[in-house]
Amino acid sequence: MTTKLIVELKTNGKHFILVEDFIFNLDYNNIKKDFIVYKGFTTDFSSIPKLLRVFFSNKALRNKASVVHDLFYMDTYKTGLSRKEKDYFFYLMLLQIGLNKYSSYAMYLAVRLFGNFVYMKKSKK
Repeated sequence: MTTKLIVELKTNGKHFILVEDFIFNLDYNNIKKDFIVYKGFTTDFSSIPKLLRVFFSNKALRNKASVVHDLFYMDTYKTGLSRKEKDYFFYLMLLQIGLNKYSSYAMYLAVRLFGNFVYMKKSKK
């Protein structure tokens, strides 16, 4: 069962920190997986430039799926999944939380097209 996501804004005003452990239960199209994000994890939800944020709803920019996707891109989270698989799970999670298929696909395309730079940067930390 997906738990409630509880975060607080960090002093930098850009990032959020999880106040409690968070579990996302992916159960979509016969794919079932649990992803755990631990208390203390820092997220920015979606790394989309401000100029492009006008094209996405707040639900698209700040959601549970984005927190899990941020975790996916951290080198310390060993899943055995390729970046492509991580991005696909992100897409399925967006659909599962109720984001419409067009916004979900746009977010998926954004991470596929532009996520490699962030992925390589974060995975080297």
